[in-house]
Amino acid sequence: MPPLLATVGINGKVSFLEKSGTSEFANSTGAYELDLSLVDDFGHAWREMHLQTDVFCSAAIVLPDKAARILNVGGWSLTSTFGIRLYAPDGSPGVNGTNDWEENPSDLQLQVRTASYPHITYISVQ
Repeated sequence: MPPLLATVGINGKVSFLEKSGTSEFANSTGAYELDLSLVDDFGHAWREMHLQTDVFCSAAIVLPDKAARILNVGGWSLTSTFGIRLYAPDGSPGVNGTNDWEENPSDLQLQVRTASYPHITYISVQ
């Protein structure tokens, strides 16, 4: 899996996103989570997650909310370029989480097509 985005979650695990739908691997789900406490046990260290659209050329940010959700927007082509994806990291070291990436292009999408490599900025107002 050649990851495009890697993000450390509040649960201490690393979320990896790769090209979903256009991956070089036919069995790719596009998203995986690595439990660093289990790196010596390959079969348990990685958890498959799922995406509906391609995140190539997307951007991500960790939201400043209690769950420290990861927001990913944009993508490679067609529906993906309007993509909005959310993931709330759960579980703990050594314990699999149950949350997966949330994405439903027919219910929620960007209103304007993003250019290649969009940017996300969080601006704090005090």
